[in-house]
Amino acid sequence: MTVFSSDLSRARITAEGVCRAQVLPSGEIPLQPILTGNLREKDYGSMEGRFWKTSPPLPRPQDWVTPESKASMRKRVENFFDEHLLP
Repeated sequence: MTVFSSDLSRARITAEGVCRAQVLPSGEIPLQPILTGNLREKDYGSMEGRFWKTSPPLPRPQDWVTPESKASMRKRVENFFDEHLLP
C-alpha cells in the first residue's frame, strides 16, 4: 500500500493518521506518506481564503496575485502521474 499526500501541513497530518491506522503484518515497516507539491489544491491568488459575503474590499488590481491557471494545475497533476503512478 502507498499513501500520497499534498505537502501542505493539514493534508500531511491527515495522511500520517491514515498511515498509522493501517494494520500491518508483524515486522513490516510502518507506512509513511509520500509528500508532493503536485497534489496541492488550486492556488486562488489574492482571493485565497476570502469569503464572498464577509471579506473586506478586494485589493486594488495592481496588488492582485494571479490565480493558478487550469493549464498549470493540469501540468502538476500530469507530473504526479508521470513521477508516481505510471512508472
